[in-house]
Amino acid sequence: MRKTVVLAAVLLLVVAGCSALPPAETPENPQTTVSETATGEPASSVTVSVTERGASLGDANATAVWQRVGDLVSVDAPEPPRVVVDAGANSTDYQPTRFQRSFGATNFTRAGPALKGTYNRTHDEVRLFRSPAMADAELEARLAHEFAHVYQWHADVERPEIRNVFARMATWEGAAEYVEWQYADRYLDYGPEAAEVADLATDDPLDWRGAAAYYYGAQWVRTHADADAPLASTFADPPRAAEEVLRGLGPGSEQAPSLTVEAESGAYGIADESAVEPTGEDRLRAVLQAGLPRDQAARATAGWGASRIATFKSELGNGHAWVVRWDEPAAATGFRERFGDFQANVSEPLRVEAVDDETTVVFSGREAFVENATVSGTAGNVTVSARN
Repeated sequence: MRKTVVLAAVLLLVVAGCSALPPAETPENPQTTVSETATGEPASSVTVSVTERGASLGDANATAVWQRVGDLVSVDAPEPPRVVVDAGANSTDYQPTRFQRSFGATNFTRAGPALKGTYNRTHDEVRLFRSPAMADAELEARLAHEFAHVYQWHADVERPEIRNVFARMATWEGAAEYVEWQYADRYLDYGPEAAEVADLATDDPLDWRGAAAYYYGAQWVRTHADADAPLASTFADPPRAAEEVLRGLGPGSEQAPSLTVEAESGAYGIADESAVEPTGEDRLRAVLQAGLPRDQAARATAGWGASRIATFKSELGNGHAWVVRWDEPAAATGFRERFGDFQANVSEPLRVEAVDDETTVVFSGREAFVENATVSGTAGNVTVSARN
């Protein structure tokens, strides 16, 4: 019996791509077309049904796209999903969390639709969201991306657990994005890779993490996977950490050092032990972009090893302690120096402190917490206290 990979499409706070949505309701007079092959002749009995709702698939030939993607990924073709084309929004507003605001993240509006396509496995449906400015070639490339997700569910390979959220997202979306790049390079006059670079150019950390999972994930697949079987080979040996994706390192090459963080309640906040959450380099780099150029934020996080965020709740405002254990003392020193530059460019109360020569903690949030919280311990065992 063929084994089916169970792949969890884990979304970041903002992504410009795929998600699971309920199936579209069929309009009273849907426009349904059955595509032909590129030559106009049906290649097989398989056809793809397309329903257009307020937007058109244009010149894209859904059946031909389906067959081409199958050739690119080297996965036995399942039954194709139905395709629904909806009108997409011109812009989307994003709201930062309180934690993100404590590092200077602000509300912003992204130009273009936040969601371009989804694959709903439960209902076997691909939905495309077309904004008025979207060209036919861009929509066809996105259709190839979503079809790659369909094939992903049928890749005959066992997939190791990936605990890091960003690495998991980059594996899932990066492989599909790489297939989209291959497809566009072979069949279209359109550069999705350049489009992702443009998305990365935003200074807002809310948008950067989503685009980074696609772009750096696809770059990682191009470097480390089999180009003739990108889906199966990526899932057979995927990246395990965000820094492997962001820095193009080999799968499993970065072993996180041990780090345990305990939070003690006090006058400046109530610690919730369940709120001591692990984070990756992607999150630290993203928030630093609220006050540093992207290249400086990348340098500041070089040598990241492991990190935890402890949250202290209070009616007067929450406080946060972001503990990072670095790979070496030089990385910790470099971070503290560049964090000073970051601090000078944002108005929120912040404080950085060294636990030892390779571990740092950044306090953010409620001003009284930032000023009075304390930290003690060693590189691998840190205690943060909100007591007097």
